[in-house]
Amino acid sequence: MSALLEVTKPLQEHLHLPIDKLRAEHKLAYLLPESLYLFYVNIDGYRGVYDIRVSVAIVGDQKEAVQ
Repeated sequence: MSALLEVTKPLQEHLHLPIDKLRAEHKLAYLLPESLYLFYVNIDGYRGVYDIRVSVAIVGDQKEAVQ
């Protein structure tokens, strides 16, 4: 999967698809408490389906969240 993402990076950039950023955000989302995780997943899905301009970001210290 990583090799495929690396090979298609020029196409992703041309189409303005921030796949690397999205993958990193989704990895962090698993560290959220359940209620915030559900909110994040639903808002992210809503944004994708309805093509609205909503900014969703996970901010915090990953190392601290893992503890």
